[in-house]
Parts: sequence; structure tokens; C-alpha cells
Amino acid sequence: SNAKCYETSGGAFSLGQYEHELDMYSDSEVWYFQLSYDANSNMVYFNPVFKTYCDNGDKYILKAGTKLNIDGVYYVLDRTYTFTMKNEYLASIQNLDNAGLNVWIRNYSNQAGYFTDYLTNILELHKDKIDGFYMMDEPFANADLYKYSKEKYNSSEITDSFENISSNLVQWFNTNYEDTYFHINHAPMSSYNHYGEKGDTEVNATKYAEYFDAYVENILSQVSTSDKKKTIGYDCYPFGYTITKENKIPILGITISTDVSAVTNGISPDYLTNMLIPAHKAKDNNMTFSTCIQTFDNVLKNGNSVLGTREITTAAEVSFQLYTAMACGADMFEYFTYNSLEDTVNNVTFNGIIDLNGDKTELYDGVKEANTNAFSFADVINVFDWQGAQVSNARTSKNATGISTAKNASLGLLLDDSSNGVLSSVSSDDDAVVGYYTKGTQAGYMVANYNDPKQVTTGNSVTLNFTDCTRARVYTAVDGKLTSKVVTLTNGSYTHEVAPGGGFFIIPVNAQ
Repeated sequence: SNAKCYETSGGAFSLGQYEHELDMYSDSEVWYFQLSYDANSNMVYFNPVFKTYCDNGDKYILKAGTKLNIDGVYYVLDRTYTFTMKNEYLASIQNLDNAGLNVWIRNYSNQAGYFTDYLTNILELHKDKIDGFYMMDEPFANADLYKYSKEKYNSSEITDSFENISSNLVQWFNTNYEDTYFHINHAPMSSYNHYGEKGDTEVNATKYAEYFDAYVENILSQVSTSDKKKTIGYDCYPFGYTITKENKIPILGITISTDVSAVTNGISPDYLTNMLIPAHKAKDNNMTFSTCIQTFDNVLKNGNSVLGTREITTAAEVSFQLYTAMACGADMFEYFTYNSLEDTVNNVTFNGIIDLNGDKTELYDGVKEANTNAFSFADVINVFDWQGAQVSNARTSKNATGISTAKNASLGLLLDDSSNGVLSSVSSDDDAVVGYYTKGTQAGYMVANYNDPKQVTTGNSVTLNFTDCTRARVYTAVDGKLTSKVVTLTNGSYTHEVAPGGGFFIIPVNAQ
């Protein structure tokens, strides 16, 4: 083609309005127009290049009779042309807002310089619709750990450090969106390279707690929004965790030892401790506690051989996480992952609730069911304040190591019978977690069946004993609706069978 590109002066309009008429020979702030002429077809192609950003659906009109000057030859438009701008990023924000959903913007680069002037100007067009920001995923406590891990793993996309967040992202947020949510998702306790000392090789609950202290002191204390719009969040997934064990292989009479990873049933031993540490930090600072829910099948591969897999397919596996988190004071939840992902570099597949083709997986309806039931508790639990949690050990506990770890973390993570309000004792056939809530002088308790629903498939009978209480109101979720009933306590005692992955909320009433 003999097409050429020409630049002319801008049209007489400013951006941000709904309709504009372009006058090719008037001064403007737009920038310039590109005119491409194809001599073979004797066609002129018009393309406006904007200095700023157009909102989705904005219309621009090129009026009939407009003259376009191409190499000294004037071409007169024989009709009026209307251009409707398409901006899918801004259209998504508008669609979410139209659906009544809150809009959060994610920093997908995990770098402190993500929100450039370019992106800031785009977001400005729908600033009033933005409710919060997912600022970063799993940052490092300091620049030394960031640098060490970046070099060790030879990664150019590794997430940033607290120092850069404080000096860059916090300042950007305070300048532009100080009244919205400020959220960062933190690494699990098992990712010891994110906290502690450079070169640490094992989990350390005390250092992990100090990591959140540093986050509050060095970052959240500088964020200009209300405390409840500052979140303390983390990810730690309970199912499909790995253990490393020695595998001895006899070859030609010689035994060669290798380490292999294997997936086990049950709950990760770190899960409860990992949850309670940020839970208490959020409580102590009157901030929102956020936890990440596992909604993916964890498939581990070594070359072409699958070492193990944990397929999450049921509502109970999701609701287990929701009710346990509620018993530990969580009031915000995020999900990993929604759509399926395939990591060809690490040879890992995450099968989420939407498959690689965009279709629903078996887990989709399970997540929907779990959410509908669990979140129906919001109307009652949100009027209470979380004070702490207690654990009931079953005589034949399937989670003895994890519960023992939480009890012995030397951080005061769990309540005992003397610090749990009117709840004098709790016992259960299988493990249970009981969250203690208060509203003024009134106590309430969130009880979760703390067992892998695919390992313990029968109901868990939980008995609660309340001091000087004669009645109680018990809340359960049935078909997505919160229902309640008043029960009479026998000598202050109440027994409830909790289904796998289940939970209930109980408000005991003092005899007086």
C-alpha cells in the first residue's frame, strides 16, 4: 500500500464530555490526528490519538463537510461520522458498579511503582466507583530479604519490600484514594524467606508475628484511611500441603536416598497457628482481618510424574475454611483461584472453579453453596466483636500436631476455660474451634468443625457448658438462609452435632 500518515492540529473539544464535534482546524488539547491515505483505493483513514483518556462509550462526531488536507488536496466528508470509544478496563469498573459490587483495583505487577501517572489518570475517570486496592501480594519484610530471594530464585517478577511500599504505594494511596480500603495479602508462615533473617531455613512463629508488627508500624500506621479499611491478611492453604520424607531406592545393591514430596490428607499443621497470628494483630489494632480461601486442586509434579494431588470438589471443603476463619475473627475473604492456571515454568497446574476453557468445574457449585450458607451468618456475627478462640481436642485427634503447635507458639494465641466468657468448658468427638465474641456484656460463640471433611466424614458432636445460663439462641444456615431457635440448657450444657465442614453460632442467656 502507498498509505501515508499525516498529523493535523487537534479538534475543538475537551475530553470527559459525552459528545464532541471535531473541527480539524481549531486549536485543542487533544494531541493530534492521524490521517492515512491509500492511493490504490483512494481512501482516507482517520485515527484520533488522544493526549488523555477516553471513557468507555464516549462519542466523538466528525461532521459532514469537514475538509481533510492530504498533500495539498482537500477531501470533503460527504456524511457525518460518529466514533464510539471502547475502553474495556473502564467498562469492567462500570459493570461491577452497576451490578452493586464493590470495585477493588489489583496491583498485578507486585511492584511499588505500579500506579504510574498513566494508570492514575485512567482510574480518575471512575474514581468515585473505586472502593479499595489490592496493593500487593506477599511482600518481603525488608530490602535484604527481597534482594536475597530475587537472586536465589533468579526472578525478575518477585514481589517488593516494605521499604518501597512505604515510600511509594502508601504515598500514592494517601494522595489519591485515602478514604478507600488498603489491602496487602501476606505470605504464609511456611514462606520463611519473606520474614526473619536472611538465610532462615525453618518456620518461626515468633518472627512471623514480628513480621506483622513491622507491617503495622512501618506501613499501615502511615496509611490515611480508617482502621477498619486497613486489612491484615495472609494466605495459608489447608489442603494438599506437602511433607518431605526420605525415599530409599536400592540400585545394584546400593541404597540411594532422595527427598520426595507427598500430599497428605488432613489439615496442614501450620494452618491454625498461621491464621491466629494475623487474627490477633488485626484485633489488637482494630483492623480488618482477611484470609485467603483455597479453591483450587493442588497438583504437584516432578517432570511428567505426578507426586500427589488434592482435588477440592465439595462445598464442605470450602465452608470448613470459612467457618474456621470466622471462629478466628475473620471478616474479609479472598479466593485463590477463580479461573484455572497452568504454570509451565514450575510444572504446576491449579484447577480452579472455572476451567481453562472458561467453563464451570465441579467445584463451582460447591463454592456457591458454601458462600451462600456461611455468609448468611454476617447479619448476626458482624454485630459482635471477636475476642479470641479456644480449641477442643478430640481424644483421637486427626490434627494433634497442628493444635499442639498453636497452643505452644508462646504467643498466647488460644484462650482457655478461664478466659472465654461464660463458656466454662467445651468437649467434642472430633476437633473443634470455638470463637469467642462479645457485644457489650453479651457473649456469643462461633463453633467450627475443625476436621478435613474428606478425612472425617461423620458429624462432630460438640458439647458446650455455660456458667449460670439457662437458655441459648442457636443460629444455623439452611439452604442459604440463617435460621435460629431458642434451646433450653440442661445444667448450662448444650450439645450440637456439626456436619463435616459445618459451623454454628450460639448466644447463651444468663439466668438473671
